[in-house]
Amino acid sequence: MPLLDGTSYYSLPSLATRGTLKVNNRTYPVTGESWITDREFPYATVLHPDGTHEVVAVK
Repeated sequence: MPLLDGTSYYSLPSLATRGTLKVNNRTYPVTGESWITDREFPYATVLHPDGTHEVVAVK
């Protein structure tokens, strides 16, 4: 969708997501929500069981 200044942006938020995460040669099942945007920012927000979160780089 074009914005007033002629630029555009789109995102698909709240996508149900599942997969695996490999850390130090151990594989963990993961589930949650993800999003897709037209920007190239390779990061993810990790939500911890205690309610805290952190932003991490994704390869």
